Parts: sequence; structure tokens; C-alpha cells
Amino acid sequence: MIKQLSTILPIYKPLGWTPLQALDQLRQIYPEYHDQKMSYAGRLDPMAEGVLLVVIGDQSKKESLLVLDKTYRFTFLCGITTDTYDVMGKVTSHFTSQKWSNIEEKIQRIAQTFQGIRTQEYPPFSSKTVKGTSLFEYAKTGRLNEIQMPTREVQIYTLTLEYRSMVSLSSCISPILNIIAQVDGDFRQQEIIELWRSYIEKYTQMHYPFISGSLTCSSGTYVRGLVHSIAEELSTGAVVTHILRERVGHWSTTDCLRVE
Repeated sequence: MIKQLSTILPIYKPLGWTPLQALDQLRQIYPEYHDQKMSYAGRLDPMAEGVLLVVIGDQSKKESLLVLDKTYRFTFLCGITTDTYDVMGKVTSHFTSQKWSNIEEKIQRIAQTFQGIRTQEYPPFSSKTVKGTSLFEYAKTGRLNEIQMPTREVQIYTLTLEYRSMVSLSSCISPILNIIAQVDGDFRQQEIIELWRSYIEKYTQMHYPFISGSLTCSSGTYVRGLVHSIAEELSTGAVVTHILRERVGHWSTTDCLRVE
């Protein structure tokens, strides 16, 4: 239990929650924060979990928090693409005849070439605004062709990729549906669940490489976008299955207050 008001509070955002839901839960659990003005520094997608920095009271501190470096662990499945670059999206393509020979060697080479300063395009389903409208709204309404996708310069300090195994789509259905079911709010869940079930039923015998990774990067780096670019280098698609933000600045998961 926190005994005194903190201006910067690291909390552990659970899988499936939006940052705003995490703040609401924080207020409910800890009465001392109920009437306090608070916001978060650095959005974390509903299907991601981990460190979320909450600014309480003095909002002037927020700007300095937004530029902190971050560390992630993540997993992804090659051979499939969705419109969100993760399992929370509609399947847009798959690679049924992709040959996965030398996949371990390929991902090691890619991990080395991706380190350094890169220009990253924002994912279509993100909160970045163009002409006053979020990319999410453009993507959801099929209007991305009306705009030029924005980019930003990011830095990848370290990137490691590890091939884990070949997995069948039939073994993926329960974990994927479990993740989608945990997400609250309007994220097209029912439609997405039906599409995933239909897809996996059709291609249940297909096997795809399952890969894990760890990343230390500058603020503003999208793990989903990075995995999408990695897949392009592999001449295939990829879909993110899990993201854990382990660290923001000097705050790590071990420093976080739990709000579940």
C-alpha cells in the first residue's frame, strides 16, 4: 500500500486493458488517488502488458517521461498478416507455400541489420493523428488511401530474435481467442474471433515459425511495426502474439504497483 502521494507512479498494466481502464482501476483500489488529476506517459496497446508510467498531480513532468527509452519482450508468428499487425486484427494474407529453411540464420542476420537509427512508419491502427483524425479511424473506415502514412525516426539499441519452433494453427486457436476475449471495449472482437476461427479451421494443418524477441529502443518505437518490417525482410508476413514492456527509463516491472 502506498503511504504517500507520488507524482510519478509505475503501474503494471494487465493484458486486455487500455491505459485508461488501468487508471480507473487505480482510483478504485487506492482512495488517495480518487480525486487526483492523472494521466499516463506512453500508450500501451490493450493486447500488451507491462510498465505504464502514471503522472499524478504535476503534469509538467509528463514531457520528460515521454522520451524515455523502453525495453520489450515479444513473440510473433510468421506466415500470417493482419490489418493491425497483431492477433487483434483481421487476417489479410497468409503464406501456404512459404519455405522456412535457414530461418534461424535469417532472423539472426536481420536482428543485426535492424539495430541503429531507422525511419518507422506508424501502424495503420494507432493513435497517431493526421489532419486531426487518428490513423485508427482512417483504417477502420477504409480511408487510408486519402493520406500519406506518417513516419518517425526511432533508434534500436539492441534487438535479439530467437526461433522457438514450428507451430500448427490448430494449436494457436485457444491462445489467440483467449487474448482477444480479455480485451474490453469496442475493438471489433466478435468479428475478429469469427474470422480467426474460420481461418484456422480452413488451414488447421499449416505450420508456421514461432519466434521470440527482446528489444531496447527509443521512445515512439512500435513493436508491431518493427515485427511487420522484420517479416518484410523475410519475404513473408508476421503477426504479433504477445508484447511485454519490461522497462521504461529506470522503472521496471519489479517496481510496478499492481492494479488487478
